[in-house]
Parts: sequence; C-alpha cells; structure tokens
Amino acid sequence: RESQWNKLGDVTADSFISWRSSNENLSPRTLNHYLSEARSFLNWLLKAERILVNPLSKVSKVEEKGRATRVRRAFSDAELKALLKAAPDYRSIAYLTAARSGLRHGELAKLKWADVGFDSETPHILARAATTKNRLDSRIPMTKELERELLKHRPESHRPNHPVFPKGVPRARTLRLDLEKAGIPYQDEMGRYADFHSLRYTWGTYLQRN
Repeated sequence: RESQWNKLGDVTADSFISWRSSNENLSPRTLNHYLSEARSFLNWLLKAERILVNPLSKVSKVEEKGRATRVRRAFSDAELKALLKAAPDYRSIAYLTAARSGLRHGELAKLKWADVGFDSETPHILARAATTKNRLDSRIPMTKELERELLKHRPESHRPNHPVFPKGVPRARTLRLDLEKAGIPYQDEMGRYADFHSLRYTWGTYLQRN
C-alpha cells in the first residue's frame, strides 16, 4: 500500500528503498525482516515462473550493529522476585516460566500441558517446532523451582490439549502495570528497557551464572 504496489510489475528496488527510507523509525532488524519476507515471496513467484526476475534480489540489508532502537536488560534476582510477588498468580507463573525457560511470548501462549514433561527422567518443557521461531523442536530442562510452581498451577481438571496459561500471557501494557506496582523502572538510567523479552535475557543470565 505504502509503495503503491498494485501489480507485480510495480515492485522495484527503487520503490522498496524509497519506502524503507521513509520508515527509519523502524529498527534495522525490522526493516531487514521486511526485505527478507518480500524476497522470499518473490523467489516463490520466480520458481513458479510468474515473474522473470526477483527485483529485490540485489537490495542490500541495512546495518544492524550499533543501531538497536531498544536495548534491553535482564531482571536482577530481587527485581524478578518483586515482579512475581506484585503480579496475580496467573500472570506471575507466566513471568516465572519465561524467566526460567527463555520461551518467547508467542511460544508461551501456545504452550499446552502435553508439552510439559513432569514424569520424564529429566522434567522439561517441549517447545514444539510449530511454535518456535527457528521451527525446530527444543526440550528445555525445568529448574526445580519452575517444576514446583507449574505443578501447583496445573488444575486437577487439566487435559493434555489445554493451554498452560488459559487466561493468556501478559502483554506489554499489563507488564508495565505490574512493574510499576513492584517498583521496577521500565527504563533504567542507562536507557535499557525491562520488557517481556527481558525475561528471556534473564534466563540467559541465569544460565551463564549457573
């Protein structure tokens, strides 16, 4: 719409670059994602012999290093504890699972009880290929704390196909309210953000430390 592409012949490198230049408010990673998706679609058209050439094949990506629009940070142990205490139980367990598994928001939202292996030799969470970003299965061993809290959270009437978080996974606005209640700044003095993806950073820090 913004590039006024109404038919395949309208797709040109110049029009894409012009669109990209007018959207510098988007992060370099997001802009490169748009380029990658557009190229993939055009490559499919090329393979299907619906076009003769991919007009975006030689468009360069924008430089990402040093240009992150949002720098995140991990939560400290004290901050995570305060957040879990401030949030209601159904949100607290979602935050804990994110911080002790590294699962992304979308992966958590699609998590079912069948994916949580309590009875395995190594209790774990299965991140199914259908839900993961890299489209690969991943088995994530559970910490004792996470295993204990998920067992407490699981209702007696649960079924394997029931979602682990039936009330949903907290969105950004809800998290900010919980952060405020816990006395945790959304953005620190260094300009780093504490958002939902920061819980994944927290998992990385936890792994490194242990």
